[in-house]
Formats: sequence, C-alpha cells, structure tokens
Amino acid sequence: MYLNGQLCQGVIYGKITLKNGTQYQGQIRWGNEEALWDDIFESAKYERPMQNLLTREEARRIRRRTEEFEFGFMALWEDKTPNQNFAFRCYFGHISSLKAQKDNVVLLTLKNDQGIRLKMNRGGDLDTDIVIFDYRKGRRRFGFDEIETILFQETPENYNCPLGVPIYGRVSTTMGTFEGFITWDMEECLGNDKISGKDNGKKIDLAFGNIQTLKSRKDGSMITLKNGRALFLNEHDDVGPGNHGITVRGLHLGQVSIEWKNFISAAFMKPQLPPPAYDYFKAPQLLAGTVYLNNGSELTGQVIYDLDEIYDVEFLNGENSEYKYSIPFSYVKKIEPQNDKFAAVYLNDESQLLLGNNSDVTIRNHGLIVRPLVGRAEYLEWKDIKHIDFE
Repeated sequence: MYLNGQLCQGVIYGKITLKNGTQYQGQIRWGNEEALWDDIFESAKYERPMQNLLTREEARRIRRRTEEFEFGFMALWEDKTPNQNFAFRCYFGHISSLKAQKDNVVLLTLKNDQGIRLKMNRGGDLDTDIVIFDYRKGRRRFGFDEIETILFQETPENYNCPLGVPIYGRVSTTMGTFEGFITWDMEECLGNDKISGKDNGKKIDLAFGNIQTLKSRKDGSMITLKNGRALFLNEHDDVGPGNHGITVRGLHLGQVSIEWKNFISAAFMKPQLPPPAYDYFKAPQLLAGTVYLNNGSELTGQVIYDLDEIYDVEFLNGENSEYKYSIPFSYVKKIEPQNDKFAAVYLNDESQLLLGNNSDVTIRNHGLIVRPLVGRAEYLEWKDIKHIDFE
C-alpha cells in the first residue's frame, strides 16, 4: 500500500512567478482538468517546425519539387501566421518551463533545453486558468495573462498533495478492459474531485476517493461506495450519455479515450505502482528513422512527421472503433499505411493497432520531411510511403 506522498509524486508541482513579481510554489492544476505529469499539455504552435529545421537552400529545392502538390506544402511553408491546426502536444512531465513573451507568445522550454514558441488565444492550455496551492499563501487561481513564468519542479518526496491523489482503476468497455490512471468526463482525475448526479431528484456530489465501483445503466449510473452504500445517479454528464469521455492513462500505448456508449463499468482501486514522477520523463529526442518508399528507395535521417511533429515526446493520434488513442512517438516502432483511411501502428512492446480518422494516419497526412546526415532534405508525400521505421 502506498502512502499519499508516493501517490502524490505524480501531481504537477512547481513555482509560478506573476508579472508583478509575486511567487507561489506548490501543486499546480490547469483549471479543473490536467493535474498530473502524464496529462497531455496542448497549445497552438506559433511557427511551422520546417522554418527552423530547413535552410533556405533546402526550402528552394523543396519548392521546385512541390509546387503542384495536392496539399499545398509551399503555401503552408510561406504562411507565417499562427495556425491552431499545428498544435504542440507532450506530457507535462517533459516541460521544463513556460515563459511569457511579447504579442501573446509563450516560450515553452523542454527538458532538452529546446524552446518552442506557442500562441495564446488559439485554444488549448494557455487559455485556461491555472490553480496553485501554496501551503503558506493558500489556493490561488490565475489567468496566463497574469503570469510571467512557470518553472516545473520535482514534486517533493512524501508530499501531501492538497488537491487530491490520482484516480486509478479498471475500466470495462465493449472492446475489453483498460487499467490505469483515469480522467473522468475529461476533467476529474483526483480523489478529491466530485462526481455529480441526482438521486430521485436530489443533487448529490460524491468524491471519487469514496467510490468503489460505477456501472452504466440506461440513463445513469449505479454507484457503490467503499462503505457499501449503493445508489443510482442520473441527470448529469458525469453519470450518463452526456459524459464527454473517459481517459485511461499509463498504458504501454500512452492513453485511450472511451466514449460513454462504449463504457460498461469502472472499479476504482489503489495502483500497483505509483504514478510517474517528474524525473521519469526524460529529455526529448528528435524523431529519426528510415522511410521506405513504394518505388523501392529509402531515406534515413531526422523525420518531421506530418510537417509538424519533430520530437519523440509528441503524439501520434488515431482512432480504432471509436476509441481515440494518443501515443507518444517514443513508443512507436513502425507505421505502415494500409490505404487512404488507415495505417498499421507497431509499438515497441510488439503490440499492434490499426488506426484511422486522423491526419496522422490517413491520406490527409501532409507528408514527411527527412533530413539525412549528409545531403539535402527530402519531402515525401504520404501516398508514396510504404512504411516508416523509427530509431
């Protein structure tokens, strides 16, 4: 059995400095949602990755080859304006700091000391209030427009996280069982978080830390508490068809999001292992590998995937039977397009998924750039790729 301090190693912790110079240190949460190192941070990139990784000469060479491409690659290259379709996503645990700059730009620094400029007011986690619990100053909430820097730090040993410990459980679905740390209704992920509903018309809030099991019923949920009490709740998104999705994290494949119609039941329990702490997340590496083409040729080098992802801590996204997967590229061994709608994804643990319904794994992929150690960068269209083997 783990002490709360061990479970709390998984919560986001750090120091916030406001623009007026005031500092706060403690457990951090993004609004009422992300609270753990293995939650996914998401924001809009201010610049295309290609602008930093290709020389002017390489760009000119690509221009000559791509003027007629269906996806308008050079239009993407020449568009200097921020575009929310080019999002940066990684685990919070891979981030070293966030620092405000001019013109609503925020500099995200990764653990490899590389910076990525992000744009506020484009949706995502830079447009969400941030909560911090400082033991001396109490609980505070700030908008990012008030913040100068957020410096992420290791959660202190045996820290007693005031906002609650991570929720862990086993989720039964129409596709099978998933076990790991859970985010409920895309928000609740800590034991102090409440699940809401009505019991015979009376509103009730229950802390997740007190729930033993939850089972889906026609228009609500049957809940059994750890003290043995059972009750039926309905008329709320938490316990019925309005639920926005249940995410299970800590899997060998990253995380999977489950729609309510595919949910059967959940049993909440103490984890077999504590959640990943800040030092579990290593410095990001550039994506690299060998791309095999349908014409029999191959290219080896740095890979810019979908003209967007450049680090192994970014995510490959796709769906399988309405189950949404977010898989760090560091978990991916091989990607093999099957047709215009699907790609086979082979993971490092030898498991395999067939994913579709996302530009990462369909003909809507903008293509790849491969930069070999010697020679010029090559732009490759998705339709010409046989498979990609990552290093």
